[in-house]
Amino acid sequence: MSLRQAIADALTSIPQVTGHPTTPPVVNAFDAWPQWTGTDVRQSIGRCVASLHRYDVLVALPTTDQATTAAAAQQLLPLLLTTLHPLGRIGVVDPATVALDAGSTCPALRVSITVPHQHEE
Repeated sequence: MSLRQAIADALTSIPQVTGHPTTPPVVNAFDAWPQWTGTDVRQSIGRCVASLHRYDVLVALPTTDQATTAAAAQQLLPLLLTTLHPLGRIGVVDPATVALDAGSTCPALRVSITVPHQHEE
């Protein structure tokens, strides 16, 4: 299983959230997906490379009104942290805006996570 799929599966375990390994073609409220932001190579010993993959996990929020958006974010935050913590180190959590088709946007929560990974060269 890919790391993206593991994150998506974990996100799907949160009530109301639908996890996706990549940005879904149509983004709806409570859709969530990882967005790769980089990889830090930490050590290379022989044929084994240890690296840290950095992702922003985005969760689209409802756009009904600001109060509904804020309430959804407040409800999701502890669930996201509890769910993502076993996968890696949580960094910053902040509000985000997701660009959609035709120039529209939707509010989102962004959770940065760093996930250790080892593989053979």
